[in-house]
Amino acid sequence: MKSNLTFSIAFILFFINSDIICQTKYTKTNLFYLSVGSTHYVSNQFAKIPSANNSAKVFSKFMESFNSFGITLLSSSKEPVSKIKIIESINSIMDSVNNTSTGSNVLFVYLCGHGFADKNTKLQFFAPGNLNLNIFDNRNASQVRGLCISFYDLNRFVRNTKLSKLILVYDCCYDLAAPNPEFAYVELTLEERSKWPDSRKKT
Repeated sequence: MKSNLTFSIAFILFFINSDIICQTKYTKTNLFYLSVGSTHYVSNQFAKIPSANNSAKVFSKFMESFNSFGITLLSSSKEPVSKIKIIESINSIMDSVNNTSTGSNVLFVYLCGHGFADKNTKLQFFAPGNLNLNIFDNRNASQVRGLCISFYDLNRFVRNTKLSKLILVYDCCYDLAAPNPEFAYVELTLEERSKWPDSRKKT
């Protein structure tokens, strides 16, 4: 899984750099990243993922090999990852993006931890470590969506004219598909994806 992910990111970066080189006039590309590892979870319905923090560190090191600027956000038992921290970190990175004077800007957002697919909103969600609601209870569905991260939460950053591309990388264990019909395994969701009208539908 990790080797495939590394190959995919390397291919994307190669494509970005090749596209620049092929232009008549050389254009600088500024690379930015947020790497999140959510190893610890306050709820006992989420298993601890020992490798998540390490994976986030590996991704950061990989991005730094391309002279990227970014933030590595790791969890601890006392301080699990939250949606607020993730958004705050992206805002901090965007301050640097907005301060660039030349070239195009590409932002990678890497999220490693638990996740699930939402059959109602047609979105994939990353579950941060501070999520302490019963995901199996339909009455909590709206709150769960509000506390988790989907691509919809990043739309406002995509609209920033200083940002050329935002690439969201999910590295999640989708094992939270329980009896709640609101949510599903990502494998089932991928099979149904072609039937979904809009994967960025507002939550």
